[in-house]
Amino acid sequence: MRRLLIAANWLAPALFVAGACTGLFWAGLAAMASIHGFTLWASLVPSCHWWSAQSRRFRTEKKEVWLTLDDGPDPLTTRPALAALAQAGARATFFVIGEKAERHPDLVQAILDGGHQLANHTWTHPQWSFWIYPARWIERELTRTSALLEAATGNTPALFRSPAGMKSAALAPVLARLNLHLVHWSARGLDGRDTSVLRILNRVIQGLEPGAILLLHEGRPSLLETLPALLAEGTRRGFTFVLPEKKLLTN
Repeated sequence: MRRLLIAANWLAPALFVAGACTGLFWAGLAAMASIHGFTLWASLVPSCHWWSAQSRRFRTEKKEVWLTLDDGPDPLTTRPALAALAQAGARATFFVIGEKAERHPDLVQAILDGGHQLANHTWTHPQWSFWIYPARWIERELTRTSALLEAATGNTPALFRSPAGMKSAALAPVLARLNLHLVHWSARGLDGRDTSVLRILNRVIQGLEPGAILLLHEGRPSLLETLPALLAEGTRRGFTFVLPEKKLLTN
């Protein structure tokens, strides 16, 4: 699908010119706009896999879910989150921003000491522009963060999550070169734009089912209440919060 979409984007201007030259201006314009619309959909809709394969669930026959926390480490939320996870006996993956991890090595070490996993979430988190970054910029963002995480853990990170779930034509080849697997989510709290603990919690709880990938964000005060409540409700329903093996991730 990726190659087809790239070819269509190259073809789009030709369709417009052909339409304009043959008296079918509006038809040519509509064709070009439709192709660009599909491109925007592929780039900006997190669940769309046209630009790159991604995992939004994992295979399990047990009542297991995977909790992921984006945008850390953060002085406001990392240590309280680790305390809540320890109290619940839960494990999580922290998709960290490289420049923040560099500023807070103590929090990176605390995550590791808690038995949790670190993963790549770019170096600067270019939330509004990642989908138009050229390949060399994407590779720079990912390589720098992976190098920092490798130095901290002794292992090359295997997982990546893009800012706000954005993707582009350039992303898949970069991920292949760096041996990174794109992981998104099946349920999220939308806590990046909603401060209501109840609404955030309800959105994630609705996605509690075996193999779900849950997403919350660090740096938001709501996490201090949302995370303990989610862990308590998940435990009450018989779920465990695990770190699935890469081979169990599904596309």
